[in-house]
Amino acid sequence: MVIQKDKNLFIIPGWMKSVNFYGNYNGLDIWKKDFDLTTKIDTKNIVSHSAGTIFALVNWNLNPNKKIKLILVNPLLPQKNLLQWFFSWLRFAFKGKIRIDKTMGIKQLFPAIKNFSALLKFNPLAIAEKIPKENLTIIRGVNDKFFCNDDVAEIIRNNDIKLIEIEGLGHEWNEKFFDAIKDVI
Repeated sequence: MVIQKDKNLFIIPGWMKSVNFYGNYNGLDIWKKDFDLTTKIDTKNIVSHSAGTIFALVNWNLNPNKKIKLILVNPLLPQKNLLQWFFSWLRFAFKGKIRIDKTMGIKQLFPAIKNFSALLKFNPLAIAEKIPKENLTIIRGVNDKFFCNDDVAEIIRNNDIKLIEIEGLGHEWNEKFFDAIKDVI
């Protein structure tokens, strides 16, 4: 299957978020139902957030396209298991930092867990290393202490991946990320 929408920007949302949560953009709602990792996304720029970054990387690996730019916002790196990510999420949740997407209900929780578990079979950092450096940018909120933290930023730097760090932002999505994204595309 090939998805062809806006040629400039395509959103892959973070955990339990819908595309609409990010604004009026085209994208793929990977947490609402089963997804097909082999779906070819025909666009110039894929912007993915949080857990959605693993889908973006795996999808690129299955459909390599040197013309597509991947912009990963607060990616979940390096590879961890479901329990490790769950404990990070609990710490994040108890700090009260989560913005709820009201379009995502309890009925999406089980497909989302299933889909996330399927993604965890892949090593996102190993895939990122295959992508041409000019086609991969990582953007992180400097205040992300739970997922894309300072240790992860160091791993990104050590792998010579372009990293943009934004002061005052954490892990949760913020419109200010789009300012950095516009500079990349």
